[in-house]
Amino acid sequence: FFFKKIQSKNCSFPFITYNINKNYDMEESSSTVFDSFGVLEHVLSYASPKDLVPATEVNQRWKEAGRSDVLWKPACISHWKDRKGMRGLSAEEEIPIFWRSSLNDEVIRRLTVRQIRALFDNFLLHEQKQDLKNCLEKSEMRRLVRNYTDELQFSDERRRYSDLWFGCYASSVLDAQRQKITKEELCNPHGFDTYFKVLEDEVWDAGDVDQLIPCEGRPGIMLYQHSVCYFEPSNEFVMEMKHGETHHPVNLQWLWNGSLVQVGPYPHLVITRLPNWGWKLENVHVVMLFRDFRSDTSSRR
Repeated sequence: FFFKKIQSKNCSFPFITYNINKNYDMEESSSTVFDSFGVLEHVLSYASPKDLVPATEVNQRWKEAGRSDVLWKPACISHWKDRKGMRGLSAEEEIPIFWRSSLNDEVIRRLTVRQIRALFDNFLLHEQKQDLKNCLEKSEMRRLVRNYTDELQFSDERRRYSDLWFGCYASSVLDAQRQKITKEELCNPHGFDTYFKVLEDEVWDAGDVDQLIPCEGRPGIMLYQHSVCYFEPSNEFVMEMKHGETHHPVNLQWLWNGSLVQVGPYPHLVITRLPNWGWKLENVHVVMLFRDFRSDTSSRR
């Protein structure tokens, strides 16, 4: 598979294309044809992340190449693009480590100061970012990373990865399956866009009709953007009304158990994970959608 990819891409290593037609034993040929550093990595760069994983089981050399940061860092950039909570990425900037990565102590010891700062430069890690400002030495910064990763509560006894960017990629794929929202996500400083459910055939002003959007999976129901809501860490529920309206109740408190949220006396909000890694909170009256730094208006904090 990989050799065919190389041929189709007019590989600049002619001795590879010369040897691929011979009946080499993979265990032997990989230690001769691919001994030069970077050659096997170049071959594997044509593979998708899905194909890279089985390739790492050929032998030790293929495992080292297949877990290389050279391969997985670009894969992270591509996979994380447009995901909620992940800022715009490019190969030129310091790529932030996925905020719920499961990394072992060896990887944490190799982290640079820039990588640690990029990790905690995440709007969901406000407290850790403040703690980082009090660190004077690299060892203190790495200890902060270790303590943070130890505190992460994974539902599946997840392994600690020994390769930085492969570990970040794998952690993000597994985390995308998580169905319980964290308190950091619920209390994110950008809040939630809040829409009220309305009947499609209700009479609306011309200016309002343009602001209605269909309610997915609910025929005949439209969504009207009402406000931006915030779940404060103090358990206070705050609403910023769209047009300065003030008729909504104030001094509301919220309760949360990971799968459900209740605001004041209102029906429970059911929490659903979205394909873009965002969150939807919904009850019979409203739909609330997770916001991040790319949302139209700036955060309150």
